[in-house]
Amino acid sequence: MFTTRLWLGALCLVLLPLTTSAQPSSGVAVQGSLTREAIQQVIRQQMPTIRNCYELALREDPNLEGTVRLRFTIEADGSVQSSAVADEAQLAAPLAEVGRCVVRLSLAWHFPAPRGGGVVVVNYPFAFRPSGAGGGGTGGGGTVYGGAGGAPDMRPAGPRPRVRVGRTAVQGSLAPEIIRRVIRRHINEARYCYERVLVRNPGAEGMVRVRFVIGADGQVQSSALEGDTPESMREVAACVVRAVRRWRFPRPEGGGVVVVRYPFVFQPDR
Repeated sequence: MFTTRLWLGALCLVLLPLTTSAQPSSGVAVQGSLTREAIQQVIRQQMPTIRNCYELALREDPNLEGTVRLRFTIEADGSVQSSAVADEAQLAAPLAEVGRCVVRLSLAWHFPAPRGGGVVVVNYPFAFRPSGAGGGGTGGGGTVYGGAGGAPDMRPAGPRPRVRVGRTAVQGSLAPEIIRRVIRRHINEARYCYERVLVRNPGAEGMVRVRFVIGADGQVQSSALEGDTPESMREVAACVVRAVRRWRFPRPEGGGVVVVRYPFVFQPDR
């Protein structure tokens, strides 16, 4: 098991190696031409990043636990069209934030294309438990049961990557520290983009330069690659560009737009 280090400028966030679990359950509901097994197989691969959403919340409330039910739609090409937390208003605020974190991750998931085309609607419960609270976690932190139950699946998560940031360039009326703070909240999305490529290509590494424009309302108006991207990192780069388009920043002082150039450096944790 590896320790995860995320490098963002001078900040190093260390996530301790913990146990993540996912197990089939009748709590999963699927409408469409994908089997539950095919969907669960993809979600098992995402458990390390889902667990990170929970671990961050546990730092504020070590006793936080509960079930988050995700409802998402899979398009004919296997991409996730939409995702939301079911009954979010009924969840405690910290658990609802865990759910929103998982929603952001899920929008980058990719499933097998449904047979015969069409869309697939999935209702998927995730049960979050602190380690030692009726779950299979070890060594502190949290356990995640995909499908709302079952015995833990103790398979290792595989190589964990480092994501660090190079020189950041900002044009406009938002301070670089404010921009870095928002990106830190979303760094699991960038790491997910890299992790799914590492599964197929453990040697993939390199820099991805992203240029994005923040509008007067704080929404990202556009996002695109800058400069050359290594061949092995092109899929990672495209995934990060899509993720950045969903991010929201504080409104720039005095209105106007802010142009940001942000280089992400991805390396396996050797």
